[in-house]
Amino acid sequence: MRSIGEFFAKIQKVQTAKLFAYKAAADSIKKAAGIEIKISSIAFKGRHLVLKGLSSGEKSHIFMKKSAILKEIEGQKLSRIVEDIRF
Repeated sequence: MRSIGEFFAKIQKVQTAKLFAYKAAADSIKKAAGIEIKISSIAFKGRHLVLKGLSSGEKSHIFMKKSAILKEIEGQKLSRIVEDIRF
């Protein structure tokens, strides 16, 4: 039987990887499009990056820079694959 410490270490590792993915996505958007996005506005659904709570101007700018943002995210070597950005 495993100890409770091993259980919490596993949970902490998963949460750290998840937080890294959100931070990497936010940094990639800021670098490619110049728009700061809160981590709470980012979600992942399958292979899509979902952005919530943005103005229409921010959505348009991100849409125009989508390919640069996706290349930047790909360069981050995340544990997940991102193929598209949705709003």
